[in-house]
Amino acid sequence: MVCCRDEEIKRIVAAALASAQPYGAVYDALRDEEEFDAVIAIGKAASEMARAAADRYGKVPERALIITKYGCAPEPPSGFRVIEAGHPVPDENSFAAADAALEAVRGLTESDRVLVLISGGGSAVFEKTEAGLCRLREVTSALLSRGASIDEMNCVRKHLSDVKGGRFALACAPARVVTLALSDVIGDSPDVIASGPTVPDRSTSEQAAEILARYGVDAAGIERLIERETPKELPNRSFKIIGGNALFREAAAREAGKLGYEVFEEKRPVTGEASDTGRMIARRAAGYTGARAAFVYSGETVVHIKGCGLGGRCQEAALAAAVELDGCADTVFAAFGSDGTDGPTDADGGFVDGTSCAAVKSATGAAASDLLADNDSHRALAACGGLIVTGATGTNVNDVYIALKR
Repeated sequence: MVCCRDEEIKRIVAAALASAQPYGAVYDALRDEEEFDAVIAIGKAASEMARAAADRYGKVPERALIITKYGCAPEPPSGFRVIEAGHPVPDENSFAAADAALEAVRGLTESDRVLVLISGGGSAVFEKTEAGLCRLREVTSALLSRGASIDEMNCVRKHLSDVKGGRFALACAPARVVTLALSDVIGDSPDVIASGPTVPDRSTSEQAAEILARYGVDAAGIERLIERETPKELPNRSFKIIGGNALFREAAAREAGKLGYEVFEEKRPVTGEASDTGRMIARRAAGYTGARAAFVYSGETVVHIKGCGLGGRCQEAALAAAVELDGCADTVFAAFGSDGTDGPTDADGGFVDGTSCAAVKSATGAAASDLLADNDSHRALAACGGLIVTGATGTNVNDVYIALKR
């Protein structure tokens, strides 16, 4: 159920989320596949992807495991062991999940087949490294807070990890590994999705070391791990992408068209600072001189954390758009994710219009621009009734940003 005080935005969010559900994509992709001896589902959509596999074959193999983010498997399919773990920073359960997966594929033969189902969030919930959890957390948190891209994050993770960058496929050998993936990364590169646990890795040790140096992350104690090269050939595997961010955006655009808007859909993904994205889209919509137009974007932005507030990239974009739209009577903006959680909050994103800044000031006594500077978008949007709440969705294909000129 989508909670949003704007009915049109609510309809658009609901339609986009419906398009991103993983069950049908997995069920259809397995149409011509034989049964598997092990099923390992990893990521925020793991529960529904595993359910589709179970329903396709009518049974679950003894080696069956779901690894997902806390709260993302409220009603998991029977027959699977479920391990919930930390996201976006790994925790003890992330390591336990990797140990369980490695144990599940131990001792397989050339005649065995492993189905690996991957979705967004897999990099954090599925992890094992000799560096240890505390050191891994330090490195991951430092990269996140300093605005490292998902590609950069994954490059470092892969070279530290015992299961990423193709190393899990090595652990499955000599069994055959078939991977189906929902992509949450720009460009849909297989070796970037969930840090590519079952595919050859294109990144190098030299690149990982350069990323740490560029963001000023201390490499003390992990130099040996960074220097280990990841597998460049994996003959025992196949890989197929069964969904992604483009379909999510297209569904939002179609629903806006059904609502009577002329749709301007940007197919190039947005990246960079979330607040810059919010301002840019709001400015474009506010300056449009035609009638009833929808401007639809998608992608994955970042937030360089400088303050002490609470929020996520979609809420940050929405609050920045609110500042841009202050006093504008005919334009609304919304940013929302596909997984139901935006940053470490219970919201999926935010909705704002020309009255939002005044409502924030009235409710909190603080200017919206000051809260934005403190990265306190969740507080601001809660104060003005601008939170979009969906609950866990069972999928993850990144974000949509939309502005409506009414």
